[in-house]
Amino acid sequence: MRNDFAGLPTSIGDRRNPPTPYYELDAAYRSQGGELAETLRKLWRRKGLILAITGGTVAVALIVATQITPRYTAEAQLRVGLPEARLTNIQSVMAGQGADTATVQSEGYSLQSRELVGRVADRLALDKSPEFNPALREPSLLDRVHPARLVAMLRPRPDQGSSAGQGPGDADAEPQSDPKREKVINSVLSNIGIEPMGRSHVIAIRTDSENPATAASIANSLARTYIEEKMVRGLEATDRADEWLSRHISSLRKQLEEDERAVEEYRRTHGLYMSRSDTITAQQLAELNTQLIIAQAQKAEADARLNQAKSLSGSAETGATMPEALHSPLIQALKQQQSTVQRRAAELSTRYGPKHPSMGDVRAELKDIRDKIRGEVANLTAGLRNEAATAKARYEALRSNMEAIKTEMGQDNASTIKLRALEREAEASRALFQQFLERSKETDVQRDLRQSDARIISHAAVPGSPSYPPTMLLLTLALVGGAVAGILLVLVLDQLDSTFRTDDEIEERTALPVLSVIPRIARRQLAKDHVMKQPTSEFSEAMRKLEMTLRLSDKEGKAKVVMMASAVPNEGKSGICLSLARIAAASGLNVIVIDCDWRKPQLHSMMDKVNGQGVGDLLAGRVGPEDVVYRDSSGAHMIFAGQLRPRHAHLLCSDRMRHLLQSLTKHYDLVLVDTPPVLVGSEVLYLSQLVDKAVYVIRWGHTRRDVAMKGLRQLLDMRAPVAGIVLSQVDTRRYHRYVQYGDDSSYRGAPMGRAA
Repeated sequence: MRNDFAGLPTSIGDRRNPPTPYYELDAAYRSQGGELAETLRKLWRRKGLILAITGGTVAVALIVATQITPRYTAEAQLRVGLPEARLTNIQSVMAGQGADTATVQSEGYSLQSRELVGRVADRLALDKSPEFNPALREPSLLDRVHPARLVAMLRPRPDQGSSAGQGPGDADAEPQSDPKREKVINSVLSNIGIEPMGRSHVIAIRTDSENPATAASIANSLARTYIEEKMVRGLEATDRADEWLSRHISSLRKQLEEDERAVEEYRRTHGLYMSRSDTITAQQLAELNTQLIIAQAQKAEADARLNQAKSLSGSAETGATMPEALHSPLIQALKQQQSTVQRRAAELSTRYGPKHPSMGDVRAELKDIRDKIRGEVANLTAGLRNEAATAKARYEALRSNMEAIKTEMGQDNASTIKLRALEREAEASRALFQQFLERSKETDVQRDLRQSDARIISHAAVPGSPSYPPTMLLLTLALVGGAVAGILLVLVLDQLDSTFRTDDEIEERTALPVLSVIPRIARRQLAKDHVMKQPTSEFSEAMRKLEMTLRLSDKEGKAKVVMMASAVPNEGKSGICLSLARIAAASGLNVIVIDCDWRKPQLHSMMDKVNGQGVGDLLAGRVGPEDVVYRDSSGAHMIFAGQLRPRHAHLLCSDRMRHLLQSLTKHYDLVLVDTPPVLVGSEVLYLSQLVDKAVYVIRWGHTRRDVAMKGLRQLLDMRAPVAGIVLSQVDTRRYHRYVQYGDDSSYRGAPMGRAA
């Protein structure tokens, strides 16, 4: 919770600030629960309301559950789509179908057909049961006033007027279904539930009824009737399929023979001889195409080798580097011989010089070797030229043959297209004939089996306990719903509560300590004498604690003038002021109370006195102090408001009031000033500058937070020496719901609140 006055001073001038209240020292302890703990405390405070709402909701749910007619649910399990007993029908002859998810779902819909349910109703004579036959039930008041019934009563009967106009052809019309039987079927259907069990081939049949035996009978009868009907329909379908197959197999056999005969005749006429997969011409074309690709590659390779040889045959040195020359033994031998002669020439040149006669022979030998290498390279080049010419000739020959084959194949294409069409027709006839032949064999086997593709794997047992209403579920939902509704209502009520409920809340909001928590007195007329007649009561202890707190907070004994203030009227500050004065007087202090609330003075009425001369007359100088001071039986002195009028209100804000308070402090140990409400009279702000301490009174559970905070803010803005807060007129029984455990109020009737 926020602190609305953090950082604001609480005193003026050279007045010392109030001592650090101890509640700041245990702030961590008080906030250790956090928001969750605070929410739990709010719920605990109003646990009675939550329990009442929860109990009421559960009671209503229990009454509703007991008034509902119990219903029983029986379940039978049926497996459909058994492959070993699959029946063949017209559709399965044309295309086989397995029991997939869609098939299982379709079987579930079949179980809810009106014809099937009608047979079950007839077999079990459900039309004689009032549960399923509305005509046998006693009509309720709602049924009697139902609009549909009223409209039916206004319609003319079938034998009134309609028979006169009936034509002769109407007698041949189809008979209408029995409306009563249709209602019975509708009633039975509304109590049947079909559900596939996951991704399996099992279907659960659940039936509801007021009679447990009837529920089991309907489930079992529906499963048996379904199986019997499927067997009958399956056998009928098998017979029809066998008849249809026998009739068509004969015609298909003739058609297949004619199609195959036409294919052979056409092939023989056009000379379209076939290998395993294609015509001979097509095979030749494929082989020539392969050879042509190889020849083209060989031609390109020969041309490349020839071009390379031509570029390197310019000299003996470069010609010897040709790939063919590198693989020629003769050229390699000549190159080795050339290397030997070159080494000998180098040795002779080194030994005798380049002009020696022997060098001429060496040079002639080298020239002869180079000529031989050049000649051998020329021979290799000529050989490559011949290979290129041969590869080109072979390529041209293959291409010419391929063009001829293409021409021949083009002539056969028209005939081949017709042949392919005839072959496809024959193949289709063959496949259809084979399929029909296989189906015919299957139908023969199916007829001998005479078994349904559905089987009961679990019969419905008579249920021992009702399935509806779900009493425990209803009670659980009612319990949870009631608790949630109660909690929400408590939280809403708490949010709507804009008053102060605990001293912790006040301290966290204002940063000021709560000096005391004053209990509410049952009989208000005895409040003035309560501290005297019941000195040990909780109220008296709270006042005694307030007096002790104010005394202990004044270590130097200078705080003699204490002002009682509140935001609005009826906060109880006047009663607190009087009770505090009497408690202080009983403690041996000289105390005087001054009633400065000229708008609504309370002190004289609480003392059963006439509001004669008072502080107004004293400040106006018409009387002396001895004329206005009243002595109480407790020893406390009092000055009533007197004849203080609005035109004399300025006297409360004058130096005379200051001098009056200063003079009273010389004769009294404690001067209590009862002031007007802060939000009503502005003079209280001036009086706050004349006192040593101010006590701000807030009525418990009555004064709105914003109102109390507004009045306190005005005092603090004027730097009033606010010592703390007093929470007045507290309902102690309800208050204990708001405080945490461990509060000092838990000791007998001890006063609540904390000392500063």
